[in-house]
Parts: sequence; C-alpha cells; structure tokens
Amino acid sequence: MTRPRLVVVDASVVLRLLLRRSAEARAIVGRDHLAAPALFTAEAANGLLNEVRFADLPLGAAAALLGEGLALPIELVPDTELVGDALG
Repeated sequence: MTRPRLVVVDASVVLRLLLRRSAEARAIVGRDHLAAPALFTAEAANGLLNEVRFADLPLGAAAALLGEGLALPIELVPDTELVGDALG
C-alpha cells in the first residue's frame, strides 16, 4: 500500500470542488494528504463572498459551502512550514 503524498493546496482547489463540483479537485481531496497555509480559511471565505456579491450565490448557501470546505481533511499549517513542500 502506498502512502498518500503530501499536496499543498490553496483555496482555489476547494472552491473548484464546492462551486463547480470539479472532478479533478475531488480526486485531489480524495487521494492525497492535504495541507494548506493558515490563510486558507480567509481565502476560502473571501472566494465565497465574491460569489455572493458577483454571481448571485445566496449568503446562506455560501455559509453552508464554507462549512463543507472547512470540514475537508486539510491540515492548516503556518505558511513558513509549507514553502519547501509547495515548490517540491
């Protein structure tokens, strides 16, 4: 059995999964060990808020999607610890 690889993601991967139901994003989330910079939470919330403001996503739906995204198995790590992994 192979170990899942560490993949550093940003909010765009989760937003693609939540808003577009992207098969590619689902594959990453389901297959790999995910880490994200601590800023991830604010980035995801901002991305959803932009959908509320500019794409008519209801605020309640955005809040539910944020909860769904934060429940994903993503380890939040201080940015400085991820720099090497992000480039590798």
